[in-house]
Amino acid sequence: MLKRKIFILILTFIFIGTVFLGCTQGAQRNVESKETEERNEMVEKLMNKEEEKNQNIYQVYFIRSTDTSFVLEGETREFSQVVTPEILAGELLKGPQNEELSKTIPDETEIISVSVASNVVTLDFTKEITMGRLGSEAEMLTIHSIFQTMTQLPDVDAVQILIEGEKVETLWGHADIREPIRFAN
Repeated sequence: MLKRKIFILILTFIFIGTVFLGCTQGAQRNVESKETEERNEMVEKLMNKEEEKNQNIYQVYFIRSTDTSFVLEGETREFSQVVTPEILAGELLKGPQNEELSKTIPDETEIISVSVASNVVTLDFTKEITMGRLGSEAEMLTIHSIFQTMTQLPDVDAVQILIEGEKVETLWGHADIREPIRFAN
């Protein structure tokens, strides 16, 4: 009978110990699980912020003069708001921040309207954009600067340039812009 009481007592201690240990480990697992979940949420938030930040960084393209020619060069712009076609077109008109770069669009030019339909951004400029008259190379770089800047936007893969609401044959007499501009990458 004494052996039986000792045996029951030992079993009771084992049972209580197992329950206590299981509760402690379960609580520990819950704490670790919660900490892991919080850590994962923090990492995800940081990644989302970095992704949002990268979504608001664009290149605005301008001309750099070399000894023998002109080259197109992107200037990085970071925006604090969602970037729209109007914002990027406005940045083209503002011109470069780097003094070694030059605007591609004549100073007096204004934007009448900007719209997007069927992956084509349509930019309607005032007639002053046609006053560049710097030759075929500069005309092509101007068209490329507009195209390269605008097609960074999601769902934009072509650019239609209008002058005061009308399609025109060329900007400065060299490159046909009657149809939406698409370049192979």
